[in-house]
Amino acid sequence: MSSTVTAKVLWPEDLLSPEREEFITLPEELTTRVQRLQEIVGGPIQALPIDTTNFMILNGDGKLQAHKVNVTATMLASIREAISMEDYIAGPAVILDKTYLP
Repeated sequence: MSSTVTAKVLWPEDLLSPEREEFITLPEELTTRVQRLQEIVGGPIQALPIDTTNFMILNGDGKLQAHKVNVTATMLASIREAISMEDYIAGPAVILDKTYLP
């Protein structure tokens, strides 16, 4: 059994640096994984289903904080009908297989 979990992070963009995405490893141990996800998204996590096997993990309070709009995450969630066309994702988002959800 592996001691890590692979996930994809979609970082918000700004005018000076284009959006970044990267693959990261998360601890397999649940409590440590949740703490790491909270560090990445900058607050309490919210899991948004984006297809039958993956969830987008985001900051549940992201819109209330000084987070930038994450255009790529917003487009992905909107296309997958996980959010309405008028809604948006604020701050970093992590794409995670539902097997590893907290």
